[in-house]
Amino acid sequence: TTSSITWYNNMSASSGFAIEKINPQIVVSVFVAQVKEKKFDLIMEHLAEINETSQVIISGSQLENYSERIPKGIQVVKSFSQINKLIKD
Repeated sequence: TTSSITWYNNMSASSGFAIEKINPQIVVSVFVAQVKEKKFDLIMEHLAEINETSQVIISGSQLENYSERIPKGIQVVKSFSQINKLIKD
């Protein structure tokens, strides 16, 4: 079977609906823009819900500011080789 990968746009309110309709195996979110703590927590809450049915992988320089706020089960990667390894597993 082929892997279904969705690139989740952190700022899009309609993304949750798309996730439910598509039901992807893997959701990837990259944090490159500065995000306020409250917004980050809201995004993590949403990704934690998605993580119940899909594998969630996150990356980006902004994660260093909030590493202790990332829910268990959400996988943090720092390189493309790590993403490739996770996708192949």
